[in-house]
Amino acid sequence: MARGRSASFTCEVPLKATPADERELLIRLECARMVYNACLGASLRRLKQLHESRALQDAKGLPKGIRGSEAAKKRTEAFRKANELEGFREYDLHAYAKQFGQGWVGVNRLDSLTIQKDCHPGLPRCARLSFQCEGQTPLQG
Repeated sequence: MARGRSASFTCEVPLKATPADERELLIRLECARMVYNACLGASLRRLKQLHESRALQDAKGLPKGIRGSEAAKKRTEAFRKANELEGFREYDLHAYAKQFGQGWVGVNRLDSLTIQKDCHPGLPRCARLSFQCEGQTPLQG
């Protein structure tokens, strides 16, 4: 059964800021964009390495089994190990993003939580991409 859409409203309120505050905000937004793009690029590189890895090929070769069965658990564990070997986990991506909090142009612009939040959406999008078939557009919405 299809869900009905409820009416929704958007209210835009202009931000009253001094030129200095506006400049600082634009700099922070640009730094956050660069962090997100760097993390997304790292995720895509790691995904490519994962697809080329022998561990993933071996995991794909295991029988699927019924959910909860021993074969299914073994296959899931094999995929988890392959992801860990190639650094295709959320923890590994956060470790990669940690470099942007130290000795970087945006070091005083973004705090560690902002950097972590910026890099977070990159991995789930790449994970969705890893399950998609050839020819589908990868990183929309």
